[in-house]
Formats: sequence, C-alpha cells, structure tokens
Amino acid sequence: MLTDDAEASVRQQAAISLSYLADPASGPALMQALKDKSASVRYAALHTLGTIKYSPAEDAIIELLHSADANTSRSAISALGMLQSTTAVTAIIPELAIATSMSGSRPRALSAT
Repeated sequence: MLTDDAEASVRQQAAISLSYLADPASGPALMQALKDKSASVRYAALHTLGTIKYSPAEDAIIELLHSADANTSRSAISALGMLQSTTAVTAIIPELAIATSMSGSRPRALSAT
C-alpha cells in the first residue's frame, strides 16, 4: 500500500500510520517512499523515518536536502534532526546558510554561533 497504491493520499496515510507503529522494520518501505512522485508522500515518509529514528535512511535523507522542492528540503532537515546524527550536522549547515542567504535573515538555530 505504501508504495503500490495508485492514490497518493493512500500512500501518504500509510506512511503516517507507520509512525504510530514505530517499527524499524518499516524503514525499507519508507525509504522507497522517499522516491515517490508525490511530495506529500515524501514528506510523510521523511517525518516517519525521523520519528522512528531509522538511522539507515540517513544518507537517503541527506540527498533530499538538495531537493528543488523547498518543503522536501525542510522536511529532510527536520527528519535529520530527529535522527540526532552528528554526521547530519555537517550536511545541514550549508543548507541553512543557503536558506539564510535567500531569506535575508539568520535562522534562530544559528543565532547562538
């Protein structure tokens, strides 16, 4: 259902539902959902991967930091934050710098530095 249903809303709901189960066994299917053509499915998969702290998805999530879709990039940052990976920090900092230069303001997360 997560990757095979024709309806994006069903795939999205499947990804959200998996967050309540918090079962790492759902990780591989959620990683496949990161490639879904529907942004809402990708957001739900990112959120669930972060929620269940599925660290094997870290590299795939880092790749989404560079997405042309700003919401996907933001969701990837959030998911990496939930993973609490020190490796991810080095990938996130440049993305925050890009976001800062585009918005003209300094993100609160960087204000202390």
